Parts: sequence; C-alpha cells; structure tokens
Amino acid sequence: HGGGLGISAWIEQAYRLGPGGRWSGVIAAGGSALRADGPLEAQQREALGFGWASLGYAVTERWALGAQFTLHTPLYKDSELDALRQTGGQLAVALSYDSGSAGTWSLGFQEDPIVESSPDFSIHLAWRSH
Repeated sequence: HGGGLGISAWIEQAYRLGPGGRWSGVIAAGGSALRADGPLEAQQREALGFGWASLGYAVTERWALGAQFTLHTPLYKDSELDALRQTGGQLAVALSYDSGSAGTWSLGFQEDPIVESSPDFSIHLAWRSH
C-alpha cells in the first residue's frame, strides 16, 4: 500500500579483481522519485536514495559465491515503526550453479543487519536462462 507513478535512475560500476578475474563486483548509487499514494500518503517520502555493493567469487567454472549489501533512505516520515522511518539495509548471500544450456540456479538468504528495517530473514531461489 502506497506508491504510485515513479522514476528511478542509478549509476553502477562493475569490476574484476585478482589474477584470472575470479573476484568480481558492482558498486551502485541512485535515487527514486515517486508520487505518494495510498493509506500512508501523508507519511510517504517522494524522493529516496539507494545504493549497493556486491562481491562475487568464481569457485570453479560452474560454482560461484556472492554477497551484496543494499541500503536505502527511509521510505516514510513521522512514523513510530522502525521499519518505516529508518534507513533500510539488507545483506544477501548466495551460491550459484551454472548448469550450461539449462541456465543458472541460485540459492541464497537475506538478513537485515539494520534491525527491523526490512524483512528479518528471507530465502531466495532463482533460475536465469542463457
């Protein structure tokens, strides 16, 4: 509940590190503007900032480990709920397997290092086709 028409823009820089390029990552920052709407319209912020940093390691040609830390500015103002009024932060960690022509599978979890700023814990399962 909340939100409406909006726009986002960000810049990101990908990089490779170390011999053989086994280490990789991305650093990004951006902003979002949206029209307040819904039952919390009076408290909803119309401009938000966000960013993330990720780091990955290719264990083998098929297996990879990765972690990403994401931050965003508070989504609402004048709320007594921490999840609405404070900066949000999520830490995600995943293991990926590239099965070749059948795509890449990833299994990971996400935790909220900034307590009560986002869902406490979640599990992610993804498949990407090639």
